[in-house]
Amino acid sequence: MKKSILLLLPIILLGACQKTIETIVEEPVSDNIVRESTALRNRTVYVGDGSSNLSISGTYASGTIIVVKPGIYNKGGGITIKGLSNVTIQLTGVILDGLNQSQPGFYNVLQLENLKNVTIKGGTTQNCGYRQLYLSNKIDGLVVTGHIFKNNAEGIFTSGGTVWDGTDATIPFKNIAFRKCSFINCGSSSIGGSVDNNTVTDLVKNFEISACTISDANPGSAFYFPAIDNALVFNNTLARINLGLTNDNRIFLFTGTAEFYGNKINNYQGHLAATWAVSFGSIKKTSHFYSNTCNGSLKYSAFEFQEFDRLNILGKTSPADLVVSNNTCSNLNTEHHDEFAANFIDNYEYGLMGGHVSLLNNRGSNFYPIPEPNVFWNLAKPSTVSGNKYQ
Repeated sequence: MKKSILLLLPIILLGACQKTIETIVEEPVSDNIVRESTALRNRTVYVGDGSSNLSISGTYASGTIIVVKPGIYNKGGGITIKGLSNVTIQLTGVILDGLNQSQPGFYNVLQLENLKNVTIKGGTTQNCGYRQLYLSNKIDGLVVTGHIFKNNAEGIFTSGGTVWDGTDATIPFKNIAFRKCSFINCGSSSIGGSVDNNTVTDLVKNFEISACTISDANPGSAFYFPAIDNALVFNNTLARINLGLTNDNRIFLFTGTAEFYGNKINNYQGHLAATWAVSFGSIKKTSHFYSNTCNGSLKYSAFEFQEFDRLNILGKTSPADLVVSNNTCSNLNTEHHDEFAANFIDNYEYGLMGGHVSLLNNRGSNFYPIPEPNVFWNLAKPSTVSGNKYQ
């Protein structure tokens, strides 16, 4: 009996071993590896021929990197990017060239339409005789980084035609950022619609300009936001702006509210930043201009505040405040215009909306004319004044 059991044991063990081996073989381990490898490969696609007009649209897997072939795109239509979501467009080595501003209109520029969470990296747009970039339809979550805009007659423009009903659903442009871009000898950008006739059109919300360089241009307003709920403008460097102009200018002009800080400007004409104050919605908001450095303005004060009757829309808008603090301003009104005294702020606080201005802890030197003791503003006195110094 014992001998029979011993004889059966190897057979049972062998059967068990064979069964285990068969189970392992049946698992699709190698097939899983192939599928994952294919998925990774498909996340990078290559488009364009290096010169012809190009339209990028369609459905791509989330996380796809779309690489545009380097080259000079100068055939008249530029590059259109529309209907995409959750992808990155790589424009390294791509030049959109408007042929030395010889043609107006939609000519060899980026046209961005109906995008959701799209990042555009690199590239150059140059020599355009009209606008250098269009944002249209609806855009939510766009980052443009490292792009060079050079020698373009006009700047960035939006086109949507959406009337704001008081909700985010009717805000066509939101959560947009331009980071580490260069704007060299470019015209004025107008980003947003309007606040007029008791209507807000093409409201923009959360628009960022950060770590960019802006230089060698006469745009008047380099960036004008006609209807903005929270601009974020910080850590930008500006030089040689509006030196060919003599009229009153606001290099950054916000109709709405903004966080404006850490920016540095040298050798310019006009106000560095101005708010035509209004809050969108029923909650009163506050803009902050702080920790900026202004040096060498031909004329005008560093900042500006204004209010207008047309911005007061029952049920849609409310007042907005401004805090100007910890800025360093030197060598203002270097052309010595007697009719335009230089100071921290031209404060047109007429009470038309009910906004207040606070002027706190700013540092100034070499204004023309020298301000009266403890008077660091023109026109209406700010609501709160404290800690400002002139030397």
